[in-house]
Amino acid sequence: MDYLLLTCLSFAVGIVVGLTGIGGASLITPMLVFVFQVPASVAVSSDVVAATLMKVVGGVKHWRQQTVDCAAVKWLALDLSKNLQALLILDLRRSHQNSYRTQSCGFAAVSISNQL
Repeated sequence: MDYLLLTCLSFAVGIVVGLTGIGGASLITPMLVFVFQVPASVAVSSDVVAATLMKVVGGVKHWRQQTVDCAAVKWLALDLSKNLQALLILDLRRSHQNSYRTQSCGFAAVSISNQL
């Protein structure tokens, strides 16, 4: 892998993302797969890990600056809870066994609903 080319292309992607506001994953992931022949699963998973870390850091910064709209967060969490409940119902209809996904979706849905 040519690290100088990777650095230059990543810088160009950062400029495009900064100017247009589109998500960097839509540019970085195809670049890794097609230009650097990184396996798609590795490219996607590394992008998800990086995005998760950046969102956590951004959330902490917004919380400290008191720029979080808590009413909007409650609505988003309520919507997430309803989606998890729907997924739980669909999962229970498909299989009558108690899977890990069924338990985790049920726990998350109940936890979020109780917090609201």
